[in-house]
Amino acid sequence: MASFLGLFGRVDVSLTFARDHVLPGESLHVIIGVESKAHRACSGLVLTLSGVETVSGEARPIVHEVRRLDGRPLQSNRKEVFQATFPIPADAPPTYASARSRIAYEVVAEVRVARAFDRRVTRPLTVGTRPPARARGTAGRGESSKSDA
Repeated sequence: MASFLGLFGRVDVSLTFARDHVLPGESLHVIIGVESKAHRACSGLVLTLSGVETVSGEARPIVHEVRRLDGRPLQSNRKEVFQATFPIPADAPPTYASARSRIAYEVVAEVRVARAFDRRVTRPLTVGTRPPARARGTAGRGESSKSDA
């Protein structure tokens, strides 16, 4: 049994973002760490960014972007790092949840590894709200507007 477990040893996958939240129109930088307990070949990764708006049980896609990354050999007990970038649409609504509606985003990483079970890791993403643009020449809260006279 030990040789069987050694052949199909564990592969650990971590999925992180360069920033905890993003704003519409920005880019999301994704970092994937893959570590194997034995030498193996990683044949590739598939990363998916998806955003869905659900109202009263009816879902409407907001964004669905896929990135395919080439694999590389995995050394025993050494972390290999893969990276990808996704654009967040400029008109993407912010993450939101209520009793009847929800706007949610997530990134899914699927790692394909020879002689091991493929791994799938999911992480939610928070999309924030961009502050409204102020009109030129208007003063913000607490600021005074002076004219040249």
